[in-house]
Amino acid sequence: MCGRLTFLVAILASLIWATSSASGEADRAAAAADATPTITVTAGKPTEHAFKFSATSVRRGTVIFKVVNRGKVAHGFEINGHSTRLLRPRTSTMLRVIFKRPGKYVYQCVVSYGTSDDVPDAGPESVTNTAECASGVFKVT
Repeated sequence: MCGRLTFLVAILASLIWATSSASGEADRAAAAADATPTITVTAGKPTEHAFKFSATSVRRGTVIFKVVNRGKVAHGFEINGHSTRLLRPRTSTMLRVIFKRPGKYVYQCVVSYGTSDDVPDAGPESVTNTAECASGVFKVT
């Protein structure tokens, strides 16, 4: 009787372990699927008038763009009607954008030249001049 009871307890323990393990894996898979993707956008590198993306496409839904300015002038990032403020060199910010439909979305950069805030050796008589520096297409599936 004792051997039979031990056997039943072992089977019951195995079933509980298998169920909790499968449930944990399903929870982790669901969390990964629901995770909001973060795309790093590096401005000013490899050249002052270029963006480098950590990924060039995502699934529709919410996306976080981490915009980092590695250039020598202030850069701003615009996509799908949303934009960052102008970022001074060596600064970063986050931009949350919701893409409701798959498609190709145009992004662009705006730079600012000529103010003492944007360029370290600019004098007080400098005039602000903003211009588009980089643009392209970001794909949403």
